Amino acid sequence: MGEFERLGWGPVENPRHDLGIDLFLQVRDERRYDLGLIVGTQVKSGPSYFEEPVHEVGQLIGWWFRDHDREHVDSWLSHSLPV
Repeated sequence: MGEFERLGWGPVENPRHDLGIDLFLQVRDERRYDLGLIVGTQVKSGPSYFEEPVHEVGQLIGWWFRDHDREHVDSWLSHSLPV
């Protein structure tokens, strides 16, 4: 959640009704004004999710996630919010 807060976005945890969406993010602009947009977020952890790092100009900027059986991707695509 700290990285989203660093961006100025407002993370809202979803612990009681977590069926794949771990956080809802309230999107804000560079002035930290709420843009009225909500994005669902699924947070991954564990070493298997960090096996394919992405570097840009020598800096780690993220990881590729491969959904081999499309379970996650299909769920994200059918969700009513952008995920």
